[in-house]
Amino acid sequence: MADATESNGGSGGNAGAAGNAAVLPAAPAAAPPPGSRFSVPAAPVAPAGPDVLLGSRPAGLPAEAAVPAGPGESSRGAAVERPGPAARAAEEAPRSRIARLWAFLRRHGRKFWWLHSMGALGLGIFVMVLARKGFEYLRWVAAALGGTWLLFLVFFRIYKSGSRRRVEGTAAKVGFVAMTYLMKDMYQIMLFFLLPFYWNSCTVGAPNFWFVAGLAVCALLSTLDVIFDNYVMRWRALASLLYLITVFACLNLVLPVLLPWLPVFWTLLGAGALSAAVFLTLHFRLRFLVGRWGLALTVGMMAAATAGVYAGRGAIPPVPYFVRSAAAGVVVRPDGRVLDAPAAIPAPDLPRVVAETEVALPAGGREPFLHVWRNGGREVARVEPQAVRLDGRPPVVRLTSRLPTDRLPADRRGEWVVDVETAAGQLVGRADFEVGR
Repeated sequence: MADATESNGGSGGNAGAAGNAAVLPAAPAAAPPPGSRFSVPAAPVAPAGPDVLLGSRPAGLPAEAAVPAGPGESSRGAAVERPGPAARAAEEAPRSRIARLWAFLRRHGRKFWWLHSMGALGLGIFVMVLARKGFEYLRWVAAALGGTWLLFLVFFRIYKSGSRRRVEGTAAKVGFVAMTYLMKDMYQIMLFFLLPFYWNSCTVGAPNFWFVAGLAVCALLSTLDVIFDNYVMRWRALASLLYLITVFACLNLVLPVLLPWLPVFWTLLGAGALSAAVFLTLHFRLRFLVGRWGLALTVGMMAAATAGVYAGRGAIPPVPYFVRSAAAGVVVRPDGRVLDAPAAIPAPDLPRVVAETEVALPAGGREPFLHVWRNGGREVARVEPQAVRLDGRPPVVRLTSRLPTDRLPADRRGEWVVDVETAAGQLVGRADFEVGR
C-alpha cells in the first residue's frame, strides 16, 4: 500500500510539475561560476510592450534596432496609402525624359546652332535663286526692311545694349530668342536677295567690287547665330551699322525701280539721305527728332550722308544696270555687234578698234552713258558712244565708240580698257583688249 501510494503520489507530482511547466516560464539556465572561462556578460532585456507591436523603437534600444513599420502603416500604426511601383514609375518617367532632353540640348546645343546656320545659308542661296528671276519679289524685300526696322526699335528699347542688357526670366529669354531669330531671317532675305543684283552691276578688280564683298560678309554674318547673337545684336552701334548698310543697299536698288525716270545718280543720293534719317530713328526717339534740335540734327546728318555718297559713288555699283556683253575689236558683224579680238591688236590698227557694250536696263529709263578709254590705268579719252536701244526683257541699250584720232597716244602698246560709266561716274562694266607692235 505504501508503495502504491508513493507510486500514485509520484505520478501525481509529476503531472503537477508538468502542468506548472506549461504555464510558468522556464527557469533561466544556471550561470557559470564567476571566473569561469565560459562566463558571458548578461545583456539587458527590455520587456515586451505595445511599442514593439506598433513598430516604433522600444525604450532603451538604439535607433537601428527599431522595428520597421509594415507596408501601408505609419510609425504610429495609422494606415497610409502609398503609390505602388508602377505609379511611381509613371510619375517619374516624364520628368526623367525632360531631364535627359535638357541634358542632351546642353551638351549638343552649339552643334544645333551651327546646323541652323548651315540651314540659314541654304535659305540664303534659295533667295538668291529667286532674285535672279527679276523684280517680282522686290516688294518682299521692302516689307522685310520695314519689319526689321520695327523689330530693331522694339528690341533695343526692351533689352538695351552692351553691359546694360538684362535678359532675366523665362518670358524675357523666349522673347529675346524670338526677336533675334526674326531679325536674322529678315537680314538673310534682304542681303541674299540683293547680292545677285549688285554682283551683276559690279566689275571684278574695280573699287565697286569691294562694296559687293562687304555685302556678302554681312549676309554671311546674318547666318552665323553664335556671332550674330553674341556680338552683332549685343551692341547697338554695331547692329545699327549693319542695318545702315542694309537699308542703303536696299534703297539704292528699290528707288530706281520705283522712280525709273530718274537717273541712278539722284536715286543714289536719295538712298544716302533716307538711310541717314532711318539710322537716327534707331538712336533717338521720334519725339526728339521732330523737335527743333532733332530736325537740325536730322538735316545735318542727311546732308553729310549725301555728300559722303557723292564722294564715294565710284565704289558703289549702279544697280540695277549691268553689262550684258562687252567686246573690243576691228571686226563688226552685220547685226552691229563687234567680234572681240582674239589676240593682241597691232598698234597701227588702234584707230580702227571699236568698243561695244550692251547695258541691260531692268527698270527701264534712259540713262546717259559714257565710254572711258584707258591705257595702262591712265585715262586717254571720254567719248559719248552711239546708242541703239534694243527691245527685250530686260530692255538693252547697245553702246559703240572709237578712240578719237586726236587722242591717240604716241605709245599705243599695252593693256587697254574701255569703261562704260553713268553720267555721274559710276562704273557699269568694261571691255578690254591688248595692243602689240
